[in-house]
Formats: sequence, C-alpha cells, structure tokens
Amino acid sequence: KCDAGAGENAKQMEAKGLEVFPMIFVSVEGQGMDRYTRAVDASSLSSFIQTKLQPSTDEDVFPYSEELITADYPVFVKFFETWCSRCLAMKKAFESAASRMVGRVMFMEIECSSSDEAGAFCMKHGVDGYPSLLLLGGGFKTPVPYGGDRSVEGFVEFLEQ
Repeated sequence: KCDAGAGENAKQMEAKGLEVFPMIFVSVEGQGMDRYTRAVDASSLSSFIQTKLQPSTDEDVFPYSEELITADYPVFVKFFETWCSRCLAMKKAFESAASRMVGRVMFMEIECSSSDEAGAFCMKHGVDGYPSLLLLGGGFKTPVPYGGDRSVEGFVEFLEQ
C-alpha cells in the first residue's frame, strides 16, 4: 500500500508516469504479473481473477503454418519469444480466448527465432517487439494490429468487432 498523494510520493509517482489510481496488479504463478485496467468494482475484479485462475489449454492455438492464413478465415497471430516475460504473462489469456473463439477466429502463435522461415514471416510483418499480435486473413486486405488490453476480455472484444 502506498499513499501516492502524500508528500514526496506525489512527485515520485508523477516522475514515473504513474497518474491513475488505484493501480492494481495481479500475479499468478507461471503467468507473470498483469496490471488490472478495467472497472474497479468487486464484480469486474473478481471476473478478471477467476479468468486468470481457470485452467487453460493450448489445444485451440495452432503452431505457425503460413498455409493456415487464407482469405476464408481470420487468424489471430501471436508473435513471441520464449525468453519474453510479457509473452509468458499473456499465454493463458491467449489460450482462453482461443477456446472462446473456436469456429469464428483461428489462433496461431509463432516463435520468431525458431527457424529461418519463422524469422522471415516475422520480418515480413514488421515484428520488432514481443509479444506482437496481428489479425490476418479472413478477407482483411492488410494485417490489423492489436494494441489493446492483453486479457481474454480484451482479445474477445477486439475479435468480435
């Protein structure tokens, strides 16, 4: 607990760009730490935590295969690296969103350093940081970047638009 408005704390918070309060961070073993950015009420926070605690499976997330990306079906692609802590932190949310979107959007992940082919695909799409998320195929003329909340709800809301 920190009183952000008290004395020297206010100056330090402002210097670090911390301006919105309260700030809530949720950490679950094996998933890293996520900043909670939604409504600060018991129901919303409880739903967020329950989603993080639900078991997930990667069976609805396909490994990289450029043949999966066609005009017939949208594919939400996660570009990642195994050493990336932010990639690890969003893994469960990505898997859970994939399970919710089965039959509507295909989810695929690609480790950019795993092969020359994977690296070329990442370069083709301008990936310069991890994780990067793009919606490809499905009739989209150009890739649609995702820059929202890296949560199940954030992914699903974006994909349902």
